[in-house]
Amino acid sequence: MRRNIGGHNYDFVGEFREGLAAAGENGKEYHITGIGQPAYTARFDEVGPFSHKRARVKMGQHEFHITREGLPAYEAKYDKVDDFIDGEAEVTIGNKTFLIDINGRRV
Repeated sequence: MRRNIGGHNYDFVGEFREGLAAAGENGKEYHITGIGQPAYTARFDEVGPFSHKRARVKMGQHEFHITREGLPAYEAKYDKVDDFIDGEAEVTIGNKTFLIDINGRRV
């Protein structure tokens, strides 16, 4: 079901968290502001909600976290990433799973 926010029609709009919501159109996803404007220019295959000023995204076979500006929060790419809870997120690459902080450092 399409949703209109700020005069723009989206295929879907998620819950607003930290002032931004996941939204999608034409098979790509990104985050929008409360007035329906894109928060950044990048487009991803999947995006999650913001937590600790970071959001998980998927691009092709890789997952990582972005900042509110749509930029990678760190250099590494993973097979799977979770949302940040208490400043840490679980990530998986190959058969290894571990925690990282919001800057991508292993904890």
